[in-house]
Amino acid sequence: MEPSTYTSITLYNIGAITMEKSASVGVSEVEIREAEIFLEKAAQHWNHQQLNTSTRVLPRIYNRLISLYLKSSPNCAPDLNLAVSQENLTRAGTIITRYHSLFSRCSNWVNSTFYLSKADYCIRLRDIDGGKLQLLVRQSS
Repeated sequence: MEPSTYTSITLYNIGAITMEKSASVGVSEVEIREAEIFLEKAAQHWNHQQLNTSTRVLPRIYNRLISLYLKSSPNCAPDLNLAVSQENLTRAGTIITRYHSLFSRCSNWVNSTFYLSKADYCIRLRDIDGGKLQLLVRQSS
């Protein structure tokens, strides 16, 4: 596919729909992988564009990936009764780390939406094993 704004937005929208579905009714591992591929391709297309240099889209893509992994939606409070696997927490943590490279180029509004996703991640990370996992993560850092 030719990198373009339309292609990037279409790929983003497909991934975003799956993310919303994961927060409301759940999705299979195959659907998570497909959404992940669509969102990653959207990021790649956006990075290869020369005409549109907005830093708004990549953070939105990363926020959608984090929400996909955490089974949450930016439209409502996280449902902590939904179980999130350790693998998906690790994936979300990787995306959060990747986002930090964009952080200085983004507006405060865009960064605030990232903080919502990051807060959900931190809450879920502490919720597992009574926070013991978080202690291991801090000790290894």
